Amino acid sequence: MLKDILTTNDRLLEYVKEKIPSDGKLLYLIECGSFLYGTQTEVSDKDYVGVYIGGQKNYYGIHYNKFLDIGTTKTEEHKKNTKGDFDIKLYDLKYFITLVIKGNPNIVEMLFLDKDSKSTIFCSGDFLLMKDEIKRNILSKTVINSFIGYMKSQGHLMFSKTKYLSELKKIKSRISEMDGNKTILDCMDNDYISKTFRVTTQNPNLVTISDLHMFNIKDKLKFVEKRISSVINKYGNRINASLDVGYDTKFAYHLLRLSYEAEDLLIKGEISFPFDGDRLKILMDARRGKLEFEYIQRICEETANRVEKELQNKNLKKNICESTLNILLISFLKQHFSKLNKI
Repeated sequence: MLKDILTTNDRLLEYVKEKIPSDGKLLYLIECGSFLYGTQTEVSDKDYVGVYIGGQKNYYGIHYNKFLDIGTTKTEEHKKNTKGDFDIKLYDLKYFITLVIKGNPNIVEMLFLDKDSKSTIFCSGDFLLMKDEIKRNILSKTVINSFIGYMKSQGHLMFSKTKYLSELKKIKSRISEMDGNKTILDCMDNDYISKTFRVTTQNPNLVTISDLHMFNIKDKLKFVEKRISSVINKYGNRINASLDVGYDTKFAYHLLRLSYEAEDLLIKGEISFPFDGDRLKILMDARRGKLEFEYIQRICEETANRVEKELQNKNLKKNICESTLNILLISFLKQHFSKLNKI
C-alpha cells in the first residue's frame, strides 16, 4: 500500500513524478497541514501539496485537470485519514496562479517556504524564482480580505456541526425511550414526534428530521434510531468530544491559525512556519479543547482589530496585479514546452 512505501522523501518524489505526464513537470512539493504548522500529534496523518505542469493535453485538449489527488485511497466506509495515510494534492500551475490571484489562504501560505525549509520536499530552480516574484506581488486588500473571509467561515463552522450533532443526540435519546416497533405514523399523536418529524411538501408519506435524509412515515422508530446512530458515529471522536467544550476544536484551531497568518502577512509581509512560542501553545490547546470559547473569541477579536487598523493605515493596492502574473505564467509555460521541442 502507498502508506507503506512512502517512507522517505526520495520514494515520495519518485511516486509523485510517476503520476505526472511525461511532458509535464513537478515544480514544487511541500509538507502541509499540522506538520507544517508544528501542531502535529502522535496520530496526525501526513499531508502534501504541490504544483506541477500537466503536459500539453492538459492545455490544448478538451479536458483540463485543475489538480491531481494522488494520496492513499479512501473507501466509502473509511473516508477519514488514519495514522500512516497520505493526502497528496498537486495543483496545475495555471490553476495555482488563479487561486493565488483570489487570495486563497491555503495557496498563499505555500509561497512562504524557502527551499531549505524542513517542510520543503522539492522545489525546481525555475519555480523558486517564479514563486519569489509572486510573493513580492502578493500583498493586497483582496488577499487580506480573503483571509478574513476564511476566518469568518471557520468561526461559523465552530458551532454548526456541534449544534447539529447535539440536536441529533437529543432526538436519539427521546426515540430510544419509545416503543421501537411503532412506526412514525403510529406516534404522530405524540407532541414531540409531530414537531420533530416534518412532513415534506412533495409527498405526505415522507418526513424529514433535523436535515437528515427523508424517512417514510411507515418506518419503525428502531430503524430511525439506527439511522441517527449511524450519522452520529460518522462524525468521529473529534466532533463528539467537541460537545463537551461547546465548539468544534478543529475549526477553532484553524480560526486562530488564519488570524495569525493574516496579521503577519499584513504587518510583516511574511508568514513564518512552523509556529512557535505562545502561538504554538494556544493552537495546541485549541486542538485539544483546553480553551474557553470566550478566550478564543477575545484573541481573534484583538487580532482582527489590529488587522483592520493596519489595513486603514497601509496604502495597499486593491488586487494582485493579474497582468504581471499572467506574463509570468505564459513565459514559464513557453519555456517549459520549448525545451521539449513541442512549440
